Amino acid sequence: RRLDFNCNLEFSPEAVNISLLCDSITSAFDIFASNNGKSFIYCGNSTCSVYGNHRLVTKAILNLLSNAYLYGNNSLVTTKTIEAGNYIKIEIINGGELGALSHDKNGLSYVRRICRLLEGHFFIESKQDSVKAIMMLQKCDKFTSPYPEGYTFSELLSDRLSPLYVEIFGMEYH
Repeated sequence: RRLDFNCNLEFSPEAVNISLLCDSITSAFDIFASNNGKSFIYCGNSTCSVYGNHRLVTKAILNLLSNAYLYGNNSLVTTKTIEAGNYIKIEIINGGELGALSHDKNGLSYVRRICRLLEGHFFIESKQDSVKAIMMLQKCDKFTSPYPEGYTFSELLSDRLSPLYVEIFGMEYH
């Protein structure tokens, strides 16, 4: 259920195309969640890049989407990327209560640690019928692939979704 809270947080800084990364991960969640009546959609600009590390940023986004899948009570989860000055704001919006997200305190602390490490911000906004998790990461003008070199996106996704898949379906995700 949790994504490697105690993983190695050392990294080499690089540009990450956050729009392409969010779109890919959200699409994968949409396919995965369609059997349970949930939809995951992505809205955003296709050229937003942030300063960071592919693996750490991917883990943070996977963590937040996993929380939306497990604890959100709305059938629609929306991921957005929005340019905000020197930052790119990544919003994950789902129905539910703030209390539902607190079941995974270590996972949310991990996302906060990644954001601080990358000199960004993380916070949660709760309204009566929805919860919005917001990551703000420094904008980067340089473009690179969203995938770590030598590690395919499907390998990373399989690695991260497997615990979630096991919990829901009782078998490994392949």
